[in-house]
Amino acid sequence: MADYTYLNLVAEALTSIAIRRVTENPLRLKQKRPTTIGDLLSALNKQTVVKGHTYRHPLLGDGKVIHVDVQEVGRPKVKGRVITATVQFEMGQTCKLSSYAGLPTSNKRSPRGRKL
Repeated sequence: MADYTYLNLVAEALTSIAIRRVTENPLRLKQKRPTTIGDLLSALNKQTVVKGHTYRHPLLGDGKVIHVDVQEVGRPKVKGRVITATVQFEMGQTCKLSSYAGLPTSNKRSPRGRKL
């Protein structure tokens, strides 16, 4: 049984609670100060994700960026940039998130001669 140690710890904690030896629930996740520096989704949209920093995801919670990859896309002329971030969340899940940002286009036309 792979989770034997975990189940044994839960059983011991429940026993301590049942016989009223504890003042708080040892099974609850300990509250700690926020360590995040910002919102992960907005940092992806702005393409400002930094490797090693901790961000908050609205669904998955806090996570540390373990890898960032940036690539320009479009051939032969570059049309945009894709950023991919691998994030390891505190809940144990690792996800790869990406964002595309197009480069600003100029509306200036080259001067052409008129045909008469």
